[in-house]
Amino acid sequence: MSLQKFIDRLRRHSELEEGDIARLKALESVARVVAPGDFSVRDGTSPTTCSLLTSGVAASHKIVGNGGRQIVGVFFAGELLDFDGLFLPSIDFNVQAISECTMSRFHCEDLMEVIFEHPAIGKALFRETALNASISREWMANLGRRDSRTKI
Repeated sequence: MSLQKFIDRLRRHSELEEGDIARLKALESVARVVAPGDFSVRDGTSPTTCSLLTSGVAASHKIVGNGGRQIVGVFFAGELLDFDGLFLPSIDFNVQAISECTMSRFHCEDLMEVIFEHPAIGKALFRETALNASISREWMANLGRRDSRTKI
C-alpha cells in the first residue's frame, strides 16, 4: 500500500520516528479501485476495515430531510476516509468517489494495535482528527452565515 502521502500528512503536524513509520508501512492492506460515483462507505454500516485514499478525490455526504445530499467533507490522497469507524459502532455518513480513486483498506483491529504499540502514531492520528473537526466547524460556520443571509 502506498502510504507516503499519508505519512507526509501526519509528519506535517506530528513527529514520527523511523520505527513509527516502518510500523505504518507494515500494515497489511488490500487496494481497490473505485469508479466515479461509486460508494466506498455507506451510512449505517459497521465497518471492520478503515480506508485510506491513495489517489483520486472523494466526498462524504449526509442525506438531509428532503432526500438531498449535503457534502460534509472532501478527501484527497493521503487521507483516511472512515477513521470514525474505528471508535464508533456505525458510520453516519456516505463516501462517494468523485474521480476514479484507489483506496487501501486495512483491518480496524490492526490500526488499533498500531495506535497502542506506537503512541506517537496515536497522537498524530488524534491531532489529524482534531484538525478535521476544526475544518468541519469552519464549514458549518460558513453554511450558517450563508443561510442567515438568505433567510433575512
